[in-house]
Amino acid sequence: MPHHDLIDQLALQLHVDASEAGRLLGAFCGALSAELLETGKLSIGGLGSFIVVHRPSARKITSSGVLLTPPCNALVHERRLSGRDDAARLAVSRLSMSTLEGARFARELSALLADGVKNKQEIRLNGFGRFSLEEGIYRFRPEHSLEELLNRGYGDLGDLVVGSPGAGRGVMATRMVRYVLPIAVLVLIVTTTAFYGLGARKWLDFPSFQLSRFVPHPAMALDHSRPAGAATLGRGSVADSLLLEHGEYTIILATFRQKATAEHELIALRSAGIDSYIWPASVDGVKYYRLMTGRFSSRTAASNRLKELPAKASGDAYIQHVIKRVVLYGEKGL
Repeated sequence: MPHHDLIDQLALQLHVDASEAGRLLGAFCGALSAELLETGKLSIGGLGSFIVVHRPSARKITSSGVLLTPPCNALVHERRLSGRDDAARLAVSRLSMSTLEGARFARELSALLADGVKNKQEIRLNGFGRFSLEEGIYRFRPEHSLEELLNRGYGDLGDLVVGSPGAGRGVMATRMVRYVLPIAVLVLIVTTTAFYGLGARKWLDFPSFQLSRFVPHPAMALDHSRPAGAATLGRGSVADSLLLEHGEYTIILATFRQKATAEHELIALRSAGIDSYIWPASVDGVKYYRLMTGRFSSRTAASNRLKELPAKASGDAYIQHVIKRVVLYGEKGL
């Protein structure tokens, strides 16, 4: 049932002309989207229930490498109603109908929709989604624009493949090295001690190598062997600003809708020794705040740094390609 067919049938049932039926149906489709964005759930007679669910980021080893899937909000449809039918309420609250008009509109529209679903007809609700047969299965597909609105807090995120073909074998090899290398070092130490006595003690007593904290600064030139802009400003200090150039890479640790939440998490990250900055962004006029760390000249360098981050900080982290120059500010920017 294409959109215009639904309009024609609705016009007959409501005893109005096609233009008025089209206006009512268009406004109702907009009301469905607005209700979902506000409450995350919706029940419509004849169609069923719609629920917005959050899906966290996931990691999966594939033949192409480690696939990192970003978090997202997904719209799930269930054939049965979950709670009361919202159609009449939306007609009254969002379409400015009277109680009697809203009840009649909801009753007639629900009957048309139920008949279309029963006969597995294609039902298009512009701006909201469509029901159709796909490979023998009758299912609901939300409109792409609605999915973008549901995920406006995550920006333009996509799947990311880390590594190259055979990465699965590479992971196994890394795990083997992780266990075999310490054993080999221990054997070497014991052997050296047996031959050189106290000479090995000098080796064992050599101070452990301390990694200086990564602190970016815009004035530093890119170094392809380490994070771009790496510098040591003294323990506990953070550069006042960071310049990201077009073509570079950085690591996004988390994304928040509220600036206060991002600032709170920024303090926690810096207290944990992770030099991070707030990177504001906007999608469809809605602002959100990303927490990022590092400035890298290549994706490989960023990937290596990501592996070094604590599990608590890197759980939902992903690598972001910088598409335009941006200056991020430290303490003064809070």
